[in-house]
Amino acid sequence: MSALLSLCTDHRFRKFSAQMTAEANCWRKIRAEHKVKAIDDLNRKRMFMTTRMQDLRLSTASKADYRWIEELSRANMMDYYRRYGLIWNGERYSTLLHSLDVLVICSHQQSAGFVSQQINSQDSFCLINDLQLYPQWQKKGIGTWVLEQIEGQAQQQGLKSLRICVFRDNPAKVLYQRHGFRPVSESTEILRLEKALR
Repeated sequence: MSALLSLCTDHRFRKFSAQMTAEANCWRKIRAEHKVKAIDDLNRKRMFMTTRMQDLRLSTASKADYRWIEELSRANMMDYYRRYGLIWNGERYSTLLHSLDVLVICSHQQSAGFVSQQINSQDSFCLINDLQLYPQWQKKGIGTWVLEQIEGQAQQQGLKSLRICVFRDNPAKVLYQRHGFRPVSESTEILRLEKALR
């Protein structure tokens, strides 16, 4: 009797063990399929981002570009100027553009925005004066791409750092800090950031 009971118990255990093994294998297969899908999705996203970034280029701005450049900067910055009681001086801004290296950010033959910069050879840094994108081109990784291009050029020239100023409540500061810029000084309105280059 005890032998029969032992046999039945052993049979049930083997059956239960087989069920558990089958269930575990099923879950492993599901997890593996989800992992493969997640990896495929990530790779597709990376390929899309790479393709999109390959469509970007920087070109030297012409004097004909200065008008829309000034208008874009004014449109993007006007809320901050009003908030801090500042007055936009378009004539002064246009004059400043002529003393800077101004580059148009192009995507699919369209102007997505611009970046202006100035090299200080004596103190070995590049000052990014302005980086502006049209609203429809914002939050697409273009700002990061532009910073990478500027940094690469600065490193080739042997410069020691990048500098930029931003309004303290401008969300763009998150982008700059994520890219490695660190606060060095601040005033009531302005936050000054710098990134040391290797």
